[in-house]
Amino acid sequence: MDKQPPVTGIQRKKVLVCGLRKSGKTSALRVLTHGIAPKDTFYIETTTQIVKENINTIIPLEVWDCPGSTTVENLGAPLSQFSSIVFFIDIQDDYHLPIRRFYDLVVAAYEAGITNLPFEVLVHKAEAHSEDYRVDNFREIQQRIEDELYDYPSQPLHTFYPINYYMTSVYDHTTHEAFSRIVQRITSQVHVAALENLMNVLTPNCSMAKCFLFDVNLRIYVATDASPVDPGSYEACSEYVQTILTFAKLYQNIPAHPRAQISMSSTLTSPTTPTPQYPSGAPFQFNKLEAVNEVDTSGPQEELFPEGEWASSFAQLTPETTLAYWQITGQDEFPFGYDRDFTLPPMCPRDQFCPDEEDMCLPVMLPGSACQLNRDDQCQPPPDRPELDDGFLTNRGAMCFKYTCQYANITLGQSCEVENTVYVGYAGGGQEFYNIISRDRCAPKLWCNAQSGVCEPKAPLGAACSAHKQCETYTCNTKNVCAQPPGTPVRIQLWQYVVTGAGIICLMIGMSIALFMSHKRSRAKKLGEIRSYFKEQTSYRNSIISMHTTAKARLSTNSASTYRDSLCQFGGAVRESYEDDKDSDRRGLLTRRSEDEHPDHQQDSDDEGVGYVHNHHGGGNFTPIRPPPRMNNSGGWNPSEWGVARRW
Repeated sequence: MDKQPPVTGIQRKKVLVCGLRKSGKTSALRVLTHGIAPKDTFYIETTTQIVKENINTIIPLEVWDCPGSTTVENLGAPLSQFSSIVFFIDIQDDYHLPIRRFYDLVVAAYEAGITNLPFEVLVHKAEAHSEDYRVDNFREIQQRIEDELYDYPSQPLHTFYPINYYMTSVYDHTTHEAFSRIVQRITSQVHVAALENLMNVLTPNCSMAKCFLFDVNLRIYVATDASPVDPGSYEACSEYVQTILTFAKLYQNIPAHPRAQISMSSTLTSPTTPTPQYPSGAPFQFNKLEAVNEVDTSGPQEELFPEGEWASSFAQLTPETTLAYWQITGQDEFPFGYDRDFTLPPMCPRDQFCPDEEDMCLPVMLPGSACQLNRDDQCQPPPDRPELDDGFLTNRGAMCFKYTCQYANITLGQSCEVENTVYVGYAGGGQEFYNIISRDRCAPKLWCNAQSGVCEPKAPLGAACSAHKQCETYTCNTKNVCAQPPGTPVRIQLWQYVVTGAGIICLMIGMSIALFMSHKRSRAKKLGEIRSYFKEQTSYRNSIISMHTTAKARLSTNSASTYRDSLCQFGGAVRESYEDDKDSDRRGLLTRRSEDEHPDHQQDSDDEGVGYVHNHHGGGNFTPIRPPPRMNNSGGWNPSEWGVARRW
């Protein structure tokens, strides 16, 4: 990465990075381009002016880091000069203002007549929330932006400008993965497609599960094969690249040692590779890059690789998984960064090829001509024989077999030969292992059995196998069964759809029946409880009515007997009064009784009181008077007795 002013000799694509203040723009760029630790981003000063930084990746870039106050009016350059606009939104902030600012950018581009400007929205600082909460916020931001662009008066802008959304953080690999996709989007699609095709060819031929082409300086992948990108695989590869770069400077001054010739007995085999059949004394072949250190370094070859071998490393993650790293270009090279005025090397026409020396275009060669290793494109295909083209290991029916152009046209049962190419790898602990690529001249859907020396039909999917070349899919898994190549999308068969749909329908019917039965039982239980409660209340009501009737009857009987007792007491009291108080003045007795403020009463245990009146003539004796009226059954005093007492 260069942080000098833009170089005039190189045409760079401009990337505008903008967003509100404290949204994490500068921190993300520093982690991406300078490799600083995420914890050190707290000490980065706030950006106060536009900072332009040159970045050399697969294409030369010029990144504009804008402060939060930058608008289209004070940007200083038209939006048409930029190849991409990257907008940062802090997931912790209020969304209204940044969404409005992004909406203004999109509207400005539309009003300027720019139709092919890609927009990238990075919802940043995702580490601040939990997994579920950050996903909800990310979806809400995306939906609000889509709604704002949909309401544009002229036409809905959410379909006019395809917008990519990424949830990123400097504390994981998401920022590098987002910029990987951004760089691929602004790179020429012809170049991206070419690199992807190379990855698609490399992956099955080397039995790889996934293949990335990394820019090690930025730790972004500029190309990958067609299989979906697994975040875990990318993170493991990215961390491995970072580890290699961290320790690379320790080994810069170590001289390269010459390669030792591979011994026949040291070749490692596995169930997924064929057992090699080598002629006695035949040496293994190496490509030009591997053989550089075995020859004299003086001469023209010193100019090809002045720094010696390029880096390669292997790490065994699990017994069945190995992480491999190969350096294929210099760190200062980028293939599509030529100046606009620079004359590009000519592309070879269809009937010619470019040799490994890259010095001139040569015409394709007839069968029997000498060719270079694994360069099937140097051989002329057979005319009018499209059935020989398998589209996988051969080039339209012709192949470079044992350094000679030959046709791949040996039919079933005919004798054949095998060419084995060995590639050296290193497992954990520095142990070497060898991956053997076996090729033959059998026609498509046939393979050469090295034991019998004849062409046999390839096994279909699911059949038993012992090597990749025995399968139609060229993939023999660890269970010795022909399987789909790594990264093949899973294709659901029609019967699987039918069975799944029938299962879902049966499940829905079963759940409906279960809910109906459960509801029915619940209703029956509730109805039983209601009936029991109604019966209990009815019994209770009948008991109250019965008690009320009984009490009323008793009250009527007690009232009649009380009236008779009152009459009897009235007659007896009159006779008693005339006999006891013959010489006393009745009015004086009543007067003395009323003047007595504190009569003395005593209550016996049966609640029947006896009244006494002081006898002024008898000294200290008290003369009892008539008993007080008694209480009736209802707890009140009998009025009839009070009436008699008053009259008496």
